[in-house]
Amino acid sequence: NNLFTKDPLVQGTILETIGNTPLLYLSKICKDLPTGIKIYAKLEGVNPGGSVKDRPALQMILDGISRWHRGM
Repeated sequence: NNLFTKDPLVQGTILETIGNTPLLYLSKICKDLPTGIKIYAKLEGVNPGGSVKDRPALQMILDGISRWHRGM
């Protein structure tokens, strides 16, 4: 979780927003579907970098930091 608040919608750092991409229920599309079928859209555009590449980019940075600390 984040360091500054217990509210899941409020993040303490920009890094905490990566991997927590919000979903939007597509109610107008789902209104005529059979009961129990729901369709969601993942709002990748609200990621800090604006794309699905945020998670791999963060992992590359963290891996680089880890290797640097180990002297590699």
